[in-house]
Amino acid sequence: MAPAIQELAIYIQEKRCTNYFRMFMRATTLFPSGVSSPGSPLVSIPNVFTTSSKADKRARTWSCLCLLAAVYFTYKFVGFLWTPRAQGWTDDHKAIPGHSLVNGAFTIGEPGDIVGKWKAIRSPVGWSSSGDGINVIGDNCDSWGGLSPRVSRSFIGLQGRNAYIEQSLVLDPLKNYTLTFSAAVRPGHSSLQALEVKAAGERVWIGSPASASLSDSSFQPYTATFAPRVSEVSLRFVNLSPTHIGDNAIFLDDVSIQPARMPARTCAMALQISSAEVLWAELRYAS
Repeated sequence: MAPAIQELAIYIQEKRCTNYFRMFMRATTLFPSGVSSPGSPLVSIPNVFTTSSKADKRARTWSCLCLLAAVYFTYKFVGFLWTPRAQGWTDDHKAIPGHSLVNGAFTIGEPGDIVGKWKAIRSPVGWSSSGDGINVIGDNCDSWGGLSPRVSRSFIGLQGRNAYIEQSLVLDPLKNYTLTFSAAVRPGHSSLQALEVKAAGERVWIGSPASASLSDSSFQPYTATFAPRVSEVSLRFVNLSPTHIGDNAIFLDDVSIQPARMPARTCAMALQISSAEVLWAELRYAS
């Protein structure tokens, strides 16, 4: 389900506020893809109502049924790529513009003569870190196994368990995001070397050679999709290797993050499911 619609459906059912149908109407206003101004609502729902009248209840129930039918018709027969957008929410639900990740390729501040060499650093430019075990490693550095990064002359090595780098981002809590990165483990060491990726404190990806999801022979690209649910997000990459396996290291390069695109079918299904949730809440709670 689309995060914006899912959050609104939960908000409606939990709060049961007097203007929840007005909010729902605004959240399900059709926006043509790539256009910033709203189009026409799917169905007209009254802005003001009371909950004491059976006629009011029937009217609201009918509105939900019309909304379900309108969404189905729009997707099934019109086929436009519409995107649900929320408007008029309270402050805790307002969307916040995304913030681009800084120095995802770790080229800013890269030593000029790094090829074939390595250097211990506090943290890459734009990132914070655990403080220890953070290394910038050049292309074809024999001391670390001679691997080559995918996009630049160097990469970051997280040496030892719990070594990490992280970056604080401001994301839109109403969107899904796709994280991409390249990673590998130190060649010639344990297959238990492991990388964990967290966003806002929640694990979004984990891998190791033992699970066939990380390589010790070359960098490979990886993808993880997540919904932040909050606007301030800490993105962390951490070496989760066991302490008993010796001088382990996780290699990281080419990190980027972009909003995930929602297919038209998903948009339509999200609106239909959310309409049904509101209808169910109305049947249960309205007098």
